[in-house]
Amino acid sequence: MSDRSSLPLSIQLYSLRTELEHRFRETLQGLARIGFKHIEFAGIYGGLEPQQLTDFLQELGLQASGLHAMPGGPRQLLDHQSDVYRYALALQCEFVSISMTLTPENLTDGITQLRQMRRMAADRGLTLTYHNHDREFDQLPDGRTILDAIREATMEDHLQFQYDVFFAYCRGVDPCDGLERFRGRIPQIHFNDLDRSGLGHTDTTRDCMQHSTELGAGCLDLPAIYKKARDTDVRLVVLEQHTSQRPPLESALINFNYYRELIAATA
Repeated sequence: MSDRSSLPLSIQLYSLRTELEHRFRETLQGLARIGFKHIEFAGIYGGLEPQQLTDFLQELGLQASGLHAMPGGPRQLLDHQSDVYRYALALQCEFVSISMTLTPENLTDGITQLRQMRRMAADRGLTLTYHNHDREFDQLPDGRTILDAIREATMEDHLQFQYDVFFAYCRGVDPCDGLERFRGRIPQIHFNDLDRSGLGHTDTTRDCMQHSTELGAGCLDLPAIYKKARDTDVRLVVLEQHTSQRPPLESALINFNYYRELIAATA
């Protein structure tokens, strides 16, 4: 998508979910005015059919970098005729991403599903990436995390990952260490920040998300993470802010400007 000196920025539209449900076109127009070129969908298409949405994005100069299969991710990705594939192909997405609620009890079956979904996506020219939340850092009886078990079990399948640095940090994992351990298998990262008020209050996914804040306003060492991402073959940075105390488009502008300054400072 760009030369290796900087990584392009996309925005996960979950960050603006309420606005999109009520003002879909106006919200995407707002992102285009800010300067975003890439967006990642998460199940909200504004009532537009795939080709209508494609035409609208072209008018705005926006490109869909990916599509998160929600709701009902595995069910959709195992269905040849699902909306996920209809929209992803029309929008010419490179990536479709999936999150799953995996536990020690269902991990084996979940990995089997991931292999099937990866093959079905690949048959359509799409790259499946697995998106982690915090629960994937739970430990198995053998001491490995669930995320590491997925990585090891799918090496021959070449399953790729969309590594969320925010949830890694929430679980006490150094995001840079995770990027290094998954080197070559993370084409995208989710890039977000944790408000300092959230320290010690990240026991659940919901707890973590309630303490999301604008880039640079929280605890994560984002310059170090960005440099490590650039050095470990990450190709795309996807901004996500789960909650905001400001109007979400205002937060998106703050985040866009922070990222532009970060690129300049790390060039």
